[in-house]
Amino acid sequence: MNSLLILRSLSVGTRSHKRRLGAIIVGISIGVALLLLLGSAADSLHDRTTRSAWLSVGGERAVSAGLQAPLQDNQLEANSIGAYSDVDFIRQQPISQLVVATSGAPSVELPAGLHPPQPGEYLASPALQRLIDTLPPEELGDRYGRNVGTLPTAVLESDDALALVVGASGEQVFAAGGYAISGWNSASSAADAYDLIAIAGSIMMLLPILLLISAVTDLGSSQRAEKLATLRLLGATPGRVARLAALETALTAAAGVIVGSTLFFLAGLALRTVAPNDQVVVPGFIGVGYSRILLVGTVVIAVSSGIAGARALLGRIGPLGSQRPIVEDRPSALRLIPLTVGLAGLVFAVVANNASSVRVFDQRSLYVSILFVSMVLLLGGLLWAGPTLLSIGARLAGMSARGATSTLAAARIACSPRATFRGVSGAAAAMFIASLVAGGIGVTTEPRQHNGGLPSSTVFALLDSTTPTVTGPNADGVAAWRDVPGITSAALGTAASDVAQFVIRGQDAPTFGLAPASNDLALDVGSLLTGPMQAKPLHTTQDRGAPSVVAIATDGSAASIDRARTLVLSSGLPLRGIVGTLGDDPNGPALLQNRQFTSLAVPALLFTALVAGLTFAVSTIAQLLDRRRILSLLRLTGMPLLTIQRTLALETAAPAIGFIVLASALGYISAFAILDTLTTGRQLNPPNAIFVAILVMFVALLFFSLAATFHTARKSTEPRTLRFE
Repeated sequence: MNSLLILRSLSVGTRSHKRRLGAIIVGISIGVALLLLLGSAADSLHDRTTRSAWLSVGGERAVSAGLQAPLQDNQLEANSIGAYSDVDFIRQQPISQLVVATSGAPSVELPAGLHPPQPGEYLASPALQRLIDTLPPEELGDRYGRNVGTLPTAVLESDDALALVVGASGEQVFAAGGYAISGWNSASSAADAYDLIAIAGSIMMLLPILLLISAVTDLGSSQRAEKLATLRLLGATPGRVARLAALETALTAAAGVIVGSTLFFLAGLALRTVAPNDQVVVPGFIGVGYSRILLVGTVVIAVSSGIAGARALLGRIGPLGSQRPIVEDRPSALRLIPLTVGLAGLVFAVVANNASSVRVFDQRSLYVSILFVSMVLLLGGLLWAGPTLLSIGARLAGMSARGATSTLAAARIACSPRATFRGVSGAAAAMFIASLVAGGIGVTTEPRQHNGGLPSSTVFALLDSTTPTVTGPNADGVAAWRDVPGITSAALGTAASDVAQFVIRGQDAPTFGLAPASNDLALDVGSLLTGPMQAKPLHTTQDRGAPSVVAIATDGSAASIDRARTLVLSSGLPLRGIVGTLGDDPNGPALLQNRQFTSLAVPALLFTALVAGLTFAVSTIAQLLDRRRILSLLRLTGMPLLTIQRTLALETAAPAIGFIVLASALGYISAFAILDTLTTGRQLNPPNAIFVAILVMFVALLFFSLAATFHTARKSTEPRTLRFE
């Protein structure tokens, strides 16, 4: 008989079988749409984090590739360009700044064919230019000079990125440790930790979606077990039944792939309508190529049909059905090896990194590789070791079980740990990912510890005391800045005979938190950053050296601090690096990437949590339908329905809670290892609102699953289900 005709007779005729096919199509279509959206989002994140990499010069990648080299003197070679990266701040928001100097007609242009600005000129991003036009000039606009153009979004992370290219002299670029540029970065080197979390998270988020497809397919297999048993009774071989089951699922999955692809296209259109162009995870009408859609569809159909065929072949469906329970073999302890190796890899990376005093590019790349492989092993090992952990836990619980409920639950889990773990595997994978990514999002900068150093309300900058021509105001001119609103005092320090010190006038000591003095004072340059501020009186009057340090004390308001920054940047003093305060975050560019990462990660995490919750609910119901005849026999022999429901609740909730806790702990351990190995000055915080929201969603879905289980148990375990016995 034709296989399609047999499938038609199996799939039609009753409302329940139509609902079964509809549920499979809906589940697969949601999974396919999410898979395609995930691939498009990963591409978008990669593009957004790399197209602004050129703003960071002097990175390990660019230097090792020979694109950039440290300047040897303050005279640029003919027709060349020198640059250094800086971070400015406005209202405590970081501004990615590239300071460039040119000689003649440089052969290297800025990305997008932009010409480098000359001293006193700048190119600004659209968002920064809007701020310059909005805020008073003395707070921002006077810092950079004359605007000569706008940086296009194509070379920025997004429309709301704050970025700037400023023209400067070769002396200033050399003094700040600039680089000779023969090419720009084409790969992002900022915030490697977040890049690693994003890549690993994108790969790991595939698992809950594939588990959802597997669970929905299992549900279909459970509900059509009676029809397959009828075929066996009519003489069909186990192989023929398995092929029919695989063919039915393949056709259903193909319909789900078509519906899911359509949903993906519609989602892309909706995102392009309501979201800014630079923040759309589906950048075009298609978003991803047809080849990826074909690949995803092929994989989904193959996985779904393979699961259905294997389940029909190995499910012991005979002419009398599948009423006999399947007792699984005890999982081997060797399943624990990948999980152990993954944990060992994280520990090795942290210990080796902390023990090493030298950080080189090759070493950092090695740590990134170790961490990536360790996290994949950790998640894969958790899913592979799950049945073993469940088997061990169930046998230990069975030894101390008291009462029918706990005894039956422990015995059932011990007999079928693999089937039990299939229900909670999606939740475990999702919680591992959620805790890993939430840990990366929720990090903060460790507060800078300084004992008596400059307060965070004081703006300061180091100056180039070796410049042959002294520019900018003298000490009296700097002290006059106290007349600016919000400025309490200002001082200019000059170079001392000891290069580690600078000299200030005694009357300017309050700017540095010291008492006024009648004589000049010598201070250590290092005390500006680490404290404590200790002054050494100079009893003899010395000739004033070149300007070395400038500091401005403010009343602490954001506007006053911004006015102080503008005063320094527009003063003409020979700057030698960043103008800032001790309260500024030195990882400013990483914060920009953190915000962009969060805008993509949070919706992805919520989608993953929802998919995992649905997987848990569907798997629980599918396993219940597999055992409905056994449970009906228990009711027929006198077991109360309430006892059966309590047993189902215990064997459902206990593994879910245990693996949610274990997966969350492993995820936070992974986040800590990444931050400790690849970042400086950042610390892992307790679970944030994102993680709590996902946990609450899981608890709600757990209660929903229990309610659905109770309802299904009442309806499907009635004695009339034994009519075929």
